[in-house]
Amino acid sequence: MATSLQEHIDKLEAILGKDILSEEGTVFFSGNQTLTAGNGVYLLGANPGGKPDPKKNNTEPKQDNTDTKQNNTKPKQYNIGESLEKFKSNPDRSLYLDEYWKSEERMEKNTFQKNLELLFVLLKLELIETCSSNLVFKRSTDFTKISKREIPAYLKAHEYIINSALHPSVIITLGKHAYNALKNCWQDDLRAEELFGNSELHPADIQSTDGTKLLLYIPHPSNERWFGCFKNDPEIARKMKEEWIGPVLDKRRKDPEVKWNLKL
Repeated sequence: MATSLQEHIDKLEAILGKDILSEEGTVFFSGNQTLTAGNGVYLLGANPGGKPDPKKNNTEPKQDNTDTKQNNTKPKQYNIGESLEKFKSNPDRSLYLDEYWKSEERMEKNTFQKNLELLFVLLKLELIETCSSNLVFKRSTDFTKISKREIPAYLKAHEYIINSALHPSVIITLGKHAYNALKNCWQDDLRAEELFGNSELHPADIQSTDGTKLLLYIPHPSNERWFGCFKNDPEIARKMKEEWIGPVLDKRRKDPEVKWNLKL
């Protein structure tokens, strides 16, 4: 018998605990259908951006920790527990696609959103079908201000999402925070890390030796220096799509119950 959405949420609440649930932030940036009927891809940023609001209003969570200087509107904020409750009533929503983080009044999306949409178009993946979250669910304008002692609790939540709900074959990380955290606890037999280029301004990937799982690092979408190269060099998207992501997702069709050996 399949686990219900409510059972998944109950489990996540138990893993996170009251202290984390009361922090401002959000767990999922995608609709709830992506948790149980997604496309085999898990998208992870660093953490929700924006300053915590001491008066906290009960409206929408805002953005991944990114281009905060371009966000001219006040973030609409939930605490983490409230965001899970809101998630239950949003089957097919994507905060990346549906909100305007540069200017709500002018209906303008910011650099992060535009580049993320472009990335998924060129990789021939549907962002609306992709389960999306962040390594840390807590809102902060600066990831370095988040205590390293908090990370293990979030990783436990991700381990549950990955192995008990989503079963992704591909995890795409935006920036190095999520990439390094997962790389450091991934205990499957792995191939050597493969780099596209010779700097952190280029993608990198690690695959399991059986070719069923892929961890992919993408430079942060607000990094115009790299995305400028990406837009003008179709070989980057071709390699990621045809040599890295495509073969792994093809294998998932034969065995969708993918398990990641994560030592936490």
